[in-house]
Amino acid sequence: MNGIEVLDERTRTLSDRLDRHEAAQERDLDDIWSAINSLRNRLPNWAVLVISLLTAMCGWLAGKAL
Repeated sequence: MNGIEVLDERTRTLSDRLDRHEAAQERDLDDIWSAINSLRNRLPNWAVLVISLLTAMCGWLAGKAL
């Protein structure tokens, strides 16, 4: 192999590695944004608190009734 063939092979190898790296980075960014969007779709904290208090009150009343 002469110097140009070695250089061509290294260039192809580096180009392939860069393409794989960019694809992996794009998948990671998609995963991050899907996680962010799932957090945005959650109930607000006050709603969770109200639901918890109402559930606790129902359990307490059911315990008193039985």
